[in-house]
Amino acid sequence: MEGGFHGRTLRALSASANPKIKAGFAPLLPGFVRVPYNDAAAIEQAIQANSDIVAVLLEPVQGNAGIIVPDLGYLQKVRQICDRAGCLMMLDEVQTGIGHTGKLFTYQHEDIVPDVLCLAKALGNGIPIGACLVRGAATGLIQPGLQPWGDCHGTQPW
Repeated sequence: MEGGFHGRTLRALSASANPKIKAGFAPLLPGFVRVPYNDAAAIEQAIQANSDIVAVLLEPVQGNAGIIVPDLGYLQKVRQICDRAGCLMMLDEVQTGIGHTGKLFTYQHEDIVPDVLCLAKALGNGIPIGACLVRGAATGLIQPGLQPWGDCHGTQPW
């Protein structure tokens, strides 16, 4: 999404939208299509125009862009679009997860469930830790120790 921020590893930085935070890290990885945040129709148009889109990645509330809360129903619309298109719905709840919005996860305000959920920050209560939870079609795509993005620094099989 335009305004999105997903971290400072190579792939996460490539997915992020802010050119200021990307400065000095070129060349970044290609393959990301960005649309305006809180615009479900733009997501649908992007998927129709790009048959190789396999996932929609967004923050349920944009943090670094200025605490931007989407319209009520936006996440439900994105879930429906992803279901129709066969795309994964990936939510980055690094800043909003673990109770920051009044529910354990922000997506619970709209009674949907993502296919991929990224968590960190509050998860470790000050200890640097992150988690990537998956379900459905996303299950089995990432295995312990696998480095599909080439920039996972601490993933180890247990």
